[in-house]
This record gives sequence, structure tokens and C-alpha cells, in this order.
Amino acid sequence: MSDPTPRSPFELPKGSHIALVGGGGHALVVASAAAAAGLIIDGFFDDAPVALLASHLRLPRLGSLADHATSILSKILCVGGIPTRQRLLASPGTFARSVTIIHPAACIDPSATIGAGVFIGPGAII
Repeated sequence: MSDPTPRSPFELPKGSHIALVGGGGHALVVASAAAAAGLIIDGFFDDAPVALLASHLRLPRLGSLADHATSILSKILCVGGIPTRQRLLASPGTFARSVTIIHPAACIDPSATIGAGVFIGPGAII
């Protein structure tokens, strides 16, 4: 059986490598969905030297939040704190390679348009 058609043009095929921008609680949820979708997480960017992704999932820290801007990896913003999210999103072009993570247990209507950088969790109905 072949892989299903991506539900967004920004959804990567199974086996693709990504990085997460953020390493806290929200990043744990996104990492779980990314793994369920068959993506390979190369690591994360976070200002905390020992973030939850490092201690819980043993993922490597690739650098600070600011360091993500120079990364060539496909990535998704996983910072839960609104002020930090706004600051990161205010830098033009830093999320040009932003991907969409859709958990396999999400139900997406074929008429829905899903953009770049969107996270859709398990059980979501869109």
C-alpha cells in the first residue's frame, strides 16, 4: 500500500527529516504527532540547555531559538509561549522551510486548505 496523498502541500512524506523550534511541553506533543506521521526528528532549537525534548525523548539540542534561523532543515515552530512565538515569527523568512504536522488520527475534510507551519493533533476534525 502506498502512502496517502498529503493533506497539505506543506506535509512531508514519511521518512523526511525535520527539526523542532522549541523544546518544552508543546514541542513534546508536536514531536509525538511527527513520529506518528513517520517523520524523523533530527533535534530541536531551544534556549534551555536541558529542555523537555532532551530529557524525555533524548533528542539533541541543535542550538538556541535564534540559531534556527540559519538552519537548512525543514522545521515547525513548537513554542507554546505567545510572546516568544510572536518574537520568532516577526523575523522575516526564518520559517521559509516551515512544515505542517498532521497526526494520522486527525480527520481533514478534502475541501480544507492547510497552510505551512500548522500542527493538527490527534482526534482533530477539520
